[in-house]
Amino acid sequence: MTELEFHIRQTRHLIDNQPEVISLSRIELSDDGAGGQAAGEPTDLGPQTVRIIGILGTPRRMTPDGREVIVNKSVLGMPDLDIAVGDTFPLAGYDYEVVMVSREPTWRTIAEAAEHA
Repeated sequence: MTELEFHIRQTRHLIDNQPEVISLSRIELSDDGAGGQAAGEPTDLGPQTVRIIGILGTPRRMTPDGREVIVNKSVLGMPDLDIAVGDTFPLAGYDYEVVMVSREPTWRTIAEAAEHA
């Protein structure tokens, strides 16, 4: 077993130990014909199994549109997790917005999410 395979198995184990199924929604941007972009209709990406991790403290992040948000959750997924900045998902009665995604190291995907107003 290679080191990468070992780490991927460890990621799978962490997720399987406390799995959470979330349904991400994504709004794609398209050319508006006037040099800008327009938001399309939300697309449901279907259920995905991840591990949700609470975050201590109140780390703040800036969204691509300039809003300052407080990160509430981390989302741990496998390397092929279909998740992007701007995606939203409901969890335990709250809506969350993904504000950061990292695919490094290559054996996992980690995202930060903030409560979405």
